[in-house]
Amino acid sequence: MSDADKPFILPPKDIDQYPSFSTTIDDLRLNISSLATSDTRAAQEVCQAFCVTIQEGILMGQISTDDMMVALEPFDSASHQVISDMRVGGKVLAMIRSSIAEALEATQISRPDAVPDEMWTAMFNYVAAVNGRFHDVSCFNKLIAAMPASAKAKISNDTLFTYVKTFVQSQATRDHRNPAWLWCCSKIGSALSRLGEEQRLALSASMNKFVWNARYDADTRMKTTFAWLLTQAYDTRLSGKSFTKIYKKTYGRSMDHNGYRIWQLAVAHLNSNGTLSKDAHKQVAGWNYFDSLPQRWTALAKTLSATEHPEAAIASLCDFLADIGETWHLIEGLMASHAETPCAEMLDTVANACGKLDIAMALRIAANDTKQGIQLLDVGLSGTKEAHFEKFMAYPKAESYAWRAIKAEGGTVESKMELIDLLSDKYDSSSNLSRSQRIRRARRAAAYQMALTGKVSATVLRNAIAAVTLDLDEGRWGRETHLQWAMQLVHDQVSPQAAREMRKHLEGWRHLIHSATTQNDVAQSAAMSRRSRSAGSDAFDMSYLRSTLQNDAERERDLTQSNRFR
Repeated sequence: MSDADKPFILPPKDIDQYPSFSTTIDDLRLNISSLATSDTRAAQEVCQAFCVTIQEGILMGQISTDDMMVALEPFDSASHQVISDMRVGGKVLAMIRSSIAEALEATQISRPDAVPDEMWTAMFNYVAAVNGRFHDVSCFNKLIAAMPASAKAKISNDTLFTYVKTFVQSQATRDHRNPAWLWCCSKIGSALSRLGEEQRLALSASMNKFVWNARYDADTRMKTTFAWLLTQAYDTRLSGKSFTKIYKKTYGRSMDHNGYRIWQLAVAHLNSNGTLSKDAHKQVAGWNYFDSLPQRWTALAKTLSATEHPEAAIASLCDFLADIGETWHLIEGLMASHAETPCAEMLDTVANACGKLDIAMALRIAANDTKQGIQLLDVGLSGTKEAHFEKFMAYPKAESYAWRAIKAEGGTVESKMELIDLLSDKYDSSSNLSRSQRIRRARRAAAYQMALTGKVSATVLRNAIAAVTLDLDEGRWGRETHLQWAMQLVHDQVSPQAAREMRKHLEGWRHLIHSATTQNDVAQSAAMSRRSRSAGSDAFDMSYLRSTLQNDAERERDLTQSNRFR
């Protein structure tokens, strides 16, 4: 710990000069009772002097556990008559608790064995039992961080559960848009990361049972669940994968995670994994209460772009949102902000750095054409990944954006393979492409997948064969080089047996076409081919190849878990 992080406490007096604790308490009560009832400022100054004396006593080892407990509740009836304002009394008592916690922390740093475990646990139990407006979250966090492992292990699971449960219940009654709301969750989440593993597991189990079984109305249940979820997001020992599982389990219970809550979760995650420093987190999370959601997303993106490793920071944000299936909130926020105040450079920065292709495509559309971006914003994105993709591809330049994203360094191999599959399906079903254009695009899709993984997916392979044999379907000879390429592709990607079966059927089909004597026969043959294909069968019966490709395609669909291509 640096000197700047250490609590500042005045140097202690000589032991001979330190008064007895009973004298200190008597002087405090006498000074308070002699004040006018309305002189709250003077009362706080008297109590501040008392705090300094107590800190000195703890540093010198002159304060026992019993003395400390009395110091936490120092007022008699006469003192309470003077400090009748509950707000002032709460501030004074909070000041005393904070002073004692700072003294314990400073003593632990300078003399690790000077404070007995029972003194730590007594102080912690007292703080955990205080249910003020903010439940003394700062003091709670400070004690957890400073107390030794031996004292921490003596904290009962019931004490932790009662405190956190009460905190979450209290958070549910407040407006989550207030910066103090986020700050409180960050303090508690940070404290939980310092508990022992058994304590963390026991607390998590008890809290999950509580939030899922509590008898609340739907709105209160949602607020309570989210308060606990956000607190866990600040736990630095909770991996991103574990949090994603928790989120999906919670989301499955029909939680209403609006855009503001998703933003809060993103900020919490970036802080817990170290992407956002303490100062950066304070700057982002402490934005004005009235700032719009697009302004908050833009501020977060700008803060990440100013970090030491901006590409990795932005990628971390995009990965987190993709893992929980909420990428559209970032897209919507940045695009809406761009519509109000153009920031195409920021959109391009995020698009280039993020590893999720749906985000990159949408932001590039908005950055290059604000009007089209607004139209996309009005439509919104929901449903299956195929529907998501179709909305993007409705724009003229979307195809070039897609291939640009595939060729870029960013993005996962899985997301690029999936995007190529979607492009391949689009080419196969397009009525605007000529036969040669369709073949070129099919070969391009196969080539890029081979470059990425050394393999071609069942979707791309199926569409490539369909494109190459299109000439035969229409009664034409086709191109020998394309046919040889398709058969070699099947040979390498499926099996030699499938390639031989394909060659046999292709040669038989071509011979049938070549033997036709009139154009009418050719037209009838092509019509029969189209009818058979529309009825669910191929132009020629390659049963082995067809079943193999169909099984591979179904297996790929089963492996796809997300509701958007990533």
